[in-house]
Order: sequence, then structure tokens, then C-alpha cells
Amino acid sequence: MKMIAFLILINIICISQMIVPGCSCKNEDKWSKAEKKLLELMPEIPSLSDKFPNDLEIQLGIAALYYEYGAPKEPSLKSVDELNLDQKQKFFGQCEKVFLIDPNNKPGLALYSRRLCSGFTSRRKNDIEDLDRIIANARGRNSEEIEIYPDSTLWKYFSEEDKYVSVKRPYGVTYGKQEYVLLITDFDLAVRQLREKIDEEVPSVLAGINNAQNKDPDNAYYNYLKAHLYLVLDEKDKALKEIEDAVAKKYFSSFPEELAKAKDKVLLEAGLAKDHRDFIFGIRSPFEDFVGTAIWRRGLSNLGKEYEARGENDKAAKTYRLTIEMAKQVQKEFIYEPLGLDRTAQKRIDELYEKTKGNK
Repeated sequence: MKMIAFLILINIICISQMIVPGCSCKNEDKWSKAEKKLLELMPEIPSLSDKFPNDLEIQLGIAALYYEYGAPKEPSLKSVDELNLDQKQKFFGQCEKVFLIDPNNKPGLALYSRRLCSGFTSRRKNDIEDLDRIIANARGRNSEEIEIYPDSTLWKYFSEEDKYVSVKRPYGVTYGKQEYVLLITDFDLAVRQLREKIDEEVPSVLAGINNAQNKDPDNAYYNYLKAHLYLVLDEKDKALKEIEDAVAKKYFSSFPEELAKAKDKVLLEAGLAKDHRDFIFGIRSPFEDFVGTAIWRRGLSNLGKEYEARGENDKAAKTYRLTIEMAKQVQKEFIYEPLGLDRTAQKRIDELYEKTKGNK
């Protein structure tokens, strides 16, 4: 436990200086070689699942590696959507192997829920930004139409049956079938339809997170995942309620030490040398879990400022106090919060106090 905490702390210091552990070219080269070796071994990882079908730690470690590095890719898959679906199915399929051994495995439930949340929020953000960029480029050319190609991740959201969509010309044979370019003329309607179709997934994402939370009800982690999701959806009141519930919980954990131990066991079985494994864990664990920072950037920072601009200073102060409580709770696991959220939020409170004092 102390060694993992030490590696995490070294990683934090080095990332803050934009360098790798050891702060030298020599160590950077060692890390590059370690990760390269790990990626070379990834195609062999699935066989370990079959070799150790009843080993919970092995199955969990494979799921964690799939989350961080992706499962081995099938060479026959060409489109981005096909590849994404394949990765999703392999990750969740691996999680099911964990739950077959232990349906209440807390590290597995946390990992599963994290992937549900991050997979949806990332895809939503990327697809909306992609369509916004295409529309902006069209408007920059004074064009009143945009084209969506079959190999675009946006293709699945539109159809020639939509009133504002038409088929422009044959695109050729793609992935074994004749495809066409879709021509879209109503930009606002396209944006609205894209958001509506993406957000149809929200109930299933929430159901998965809630199911995991029911098995670990005292863990604030799931409330923060839902808060993050609600902020992405611009449902700020629901997000604040989740954060209020979270800070009242007994503990917060996404189980980075258990996941690191499980990954280490898998990579040991796969033949990755100990010095390589130490470098990998020093870099990769557990930075995807800085929940507090994500929530602050996703909405709490701007929400506090919005309250201030409207003169709702009590609500602004409450938002900043929640941020402080959240940061302190999260930091118990991760040692350090990159933005120093507790200090940042306290500074906002102090500035708000000075501003309101000056107005009296």
C-alpha cells in the first residue's frame, strides 16, 4: 500500500512539471519501453482469462487493463463504430466474468460504473463537438448544407427518412454494402436530434450505476459519477443533490490499490518484468479517477459564477462549500487533487465575501 501511494505521489509531482518519474530522459526512456512491452503483450491477455477462469484477481485485472489500454482489436473491423462496439462488448464481457465469481465485487462494480459513465459522457461530448465543427465549417463557407459520410460516427444518428435529410450520391461499397452520402439542410434540427438520440442512453447508464451503488451504498463514488453525468446533461440541480448526498457518505473509493494489485498479477502471469510493471503503475494509476476535478471543470466552477452574476450569493457560497467538502473527501484516497480544489473554492468564498462586504 505504501509503495503504491509513493508511486502515485511521484507521478503527481512529475506530471505537475510535465515530466515523467525521475525527471530524466533516462527514466522517460524506461517508461516508454515498459509501456511498449505491455502493449506488445496485450494480445496474449485474453488467454489468461481462459487459463484462470475462477481466479477473481486475474479476471478483475484483465478488465482493468481493458479499461486503460483497450482490448485486443479485431483486424476485420474497419469502421470507428464497429471498433468502439467491439471494445465495449469485450470490456463489459470481462466484467461479467468478474461478477460470475463474485456478484458483489466492489472494485469490479466501481470499474464497471466508471466505464458506463465515462463512455457515455466522452462519446456525447465528441459527437456533439464533431457535428458543431462540421456545421461551423459549412457556415464559414456560406454553405446551407452539410454532408455525413458512412464512416462517420455521426452516421447512426441520421436517416434519409428524416425530413431535412436527403441522399446526395452513391459513396461506393463500404463494409460490404452500398452506402450514400447524407445531405443535411436544417442545422438546428440536426443538432437537436443528435442530442435527443444520444440522451436516450441516459436511463440505462443511470440504471447500471444505481445497481452498483445498491451493492455498495455507503460509497460516495457512485454519487459523484451521477453528478458528473448530470452536469454533462446540464441538469445542475440534480448534480448538486448528488454531491450533497456524496459528502454525507461514510467513505469514497474507486479501489485503485485493489485494481493495481489485480493488474500486476495479470502482467506478472503475462511475463512483464517487475521493473516494467513498477513504471507502468507509477504512471497510470489512478489519474482517471480525479472525480472532483472533473466535476469542478464540468460545471461547479461556472455554476458558482452564474449564481454570483445573478446576485444569488448564498447559492454561490453553498456551491463553493460543497466543492471544499468534495475535495477533502476525494483527497483521502488520491493524496492530492490536481487543481487544489479546496483552496480554489475557499478563495472564491473569500472573494465573494469581500465583494459583498464592499456592497454593504
